[in-house]
Amino acid sequence: MGPEAQVTNLVIDPSHRRQGKGERLLSFLLEQARAEGCLRCTLDVRAANIAAQQLYGKAGFQMVGRRPGVYTAPMDDALLMEKCL
Repeated sequence: MGPEAQVTNLVIDPSHRRQGKGERLLSFLLEQARAEGCLRCTLDVRAANIAAQQLYGKAGFQMVGRRPGVYTAPMDDALLMEKCL
């Protein structure tokens, strides 16, 4: 499958959200991964985090799996998403 990049934590301060900064940061990270020879990128996102899922979906990520009970307090599943680079 070749080299893989993984997004582990992408955070935008609440006062700077809804301004396109998350999209720009994610785009930059994906371009860097491509430049390093990565062929795909994966990430986990909390099932309840609809805003993050929409951001990743807009960037071309697809849901490929679910990991039950990964997050605690409150208990929630992780969605595994990936994008071919």
